[in-house]
Amino acid sequence: MIEIKKDLNADTEKVYGMLTNLEGLTERGIRQGWFVLGKAIRDKAQKEILVKRTADATHKVYRVYGPKGKGRRHVASAPGEYHANRSGKLRGSIGFKVSGFHALWAGYGVSLKGAEPAPKHGKWMEFGTKKSAKHAGIAPRPSIQNAIEDSQASGDALIWEGIKRELET
Repeated sequence: MIEIKKDLNADTEKVYGMLTNLEGLTERGIRQGWFVLGKAIRDKAQKEILVKRTADATHKVYRVYGPKGKGRRHVASAPGEYHANRSGKLRGSIGFKVSGFHALWAGYGVSLKGAEPAPKHGKWMEFGTKKSAKHAGIAPRPSIQNAIEDSQASGDALIWEGIKRELET
């Protein structure tokens, strides 16, 4: 057996160190990419929920009353759109959580800490309700799913950017 040794200069030592820690750097980069993607999903949903709608055949208009009994005009969202903002509680509960480097969770009331709890109607807005004898049912307004789909194209790029940043340091 022949053993070859070479003195490592600073650049070679850096590359050798990166190769031995490649798995950890990659995992950290993926996690950073997930985090940036989670913020993009949350921000997209919160922005689109605030978009003002105009009354037309697909957007129902009705009056809502506040705690002091004062009414205001509200234009509802159409099925399949981001939900219309009414009180801000559902919009304020949108969050995300990165689970290791394996998964990103996004939804109402999802956060590492300090998130507003999800109002009960969050699941009804996102997934809709079934028709019953007493209730006409609610068609889904999948705000979270829409934000995920709108952000999905940039998702892979964000993860690759995270990995690239880690490998360049």
